Amino acid sequence: MNLIKLKLKFRDILEYAICSILIFLSGSAPISVSDDNFMFRTLAVILIILCFIYCIKYYKINKVSKRTLTVLLFCIPFMFIEYLNYKDTILGFSLRLIWVATFAFMISLDRFNADRFWECIYKIIITVSIVTLIAFVLVNITKTVTNYIYVPLGSDRYFYRRYLGFFYAARTYLRSICGLEFYRLQSLFWEPGVYAVYLVYALFYFIFCDRHKKKFILYVLLASLTLTMSTTGICIGIAMFFIWWVEHAKVNKKSKPLMVLPAAIVASIGIIIVWSKKVAGSSIVKGSYYLRRLDLLNGLSLIAMRPIFGWGYKREGIFEALQNLGRGNSNGLITLGYNLGVIGLLLALIPFILCIIKSRKSERIKETVFSVLFILTNMTEPLIYAPFMIFLIVYEYQKSAGMRIRSRHIM
Repeated sequence: MNLIKLKLKFRDILEYAICSILIFLSGSAPISVSDDNFMFRTLAVILIILCFIYCIKYYKINKVSKRTLTVLLFCIPFMFIEYLNYKDTILGFSLRLIWVATFAFMISLDRFNADRFWECIYKIIITVSIVTLIAFVLVNITKTVTNYIYVPLGSDRYFYRRYLGFFYAARTYLRSICGLEFYRLQSLFWEPGVYAVYLVYALFYFIFCDRHKKKFILYVLLASLTLTMSTTGICIGIAMFFIWWVEHAKVNKKSKPLMVLPAAIVASIGIIIVWSKKVAGSSIVKGSYYLRRLDLLNGLSLIAMRPIFGWGYKREGIFEALQNLGRGNSNGLITLGYNLGVIGLLLALIPFILCIIKSRKSERIKETVFSVLFILTNMTEPLIYAPFMIFLIVYEYQKSAGMRIRSRHIM
């Protein structure tokens, strides 16, 4: 009995460690400000080692994994062409391929439990959210915590203020509302929009997967999304809250359709108001909306120039020369498109489309919402090459291949 408990405890620790590094590598401020990428490389290797330990510990390959391996073999010629054309960035690209292979093997295990992994990710995000809201109050409202250290970003020696060792605040995100000055909520991530990405995935889990829904968690997620002041995050939050309300509204089934229409109108108005304010407030040069629109248009023009195989992984100099503003593209999917061409873009999106097509009618709304979340979050933040997003793509491939992962396919 004790041995069983010990094994379960070790498995819990291993899964939480993998999920924590997965999130930390995918948008944290410490990773983004690392000049020599030493921390990134170290954690990338640790992530692979932990996944390898998991595979060895719980090795029992699923027979249906052959379908996924077939897909991966199909990708090899494309990867080889990328190598021949763009050798200067192949090392970084190779790391992503190793992640793809590692995640694919891990998820293909018969003993891999997707429910456990998504629950780990969910709990980590919720914990970060609660701790971050407490830090927000201490730093911005009560001003109990005033000590901080400056953390440089590139040539800017004083970009971030770091409170309590993990709470990051940048002067770029300082806002004043009703005389109260506060920093947009970004937690341990390199910008508020990245934090909002993980909040909306947690909100998705809360609505569609959490069997023991607590309103406190809903309020934490909605409050955090609001304080990030991320337009995309808030709009998605409004839409998701509407879905949650429709699902849990305590009204007669016959009268529910009559209630849905007014609620949908209110939700749509809320989204329109938030989006309109964003457009009006950042239509100037170097405003957020202006830059994202420019990123989309310039990225599409690069895709049109080399549509099949693209310009090569991480060839941001091509984009920066076209944009002439000295910054990378914020649109992850468009970046993938002009880096690896339409083929690379399709390889990332096809599993999500297949999951929608192959899903049962009762699951189709959930699969559609999840796919839309993936597209929207990657079109507003440059996270497509992050291990978290790679994990999502690989998982969708495994799911669309009909693998009998010991899971209810919650995401």
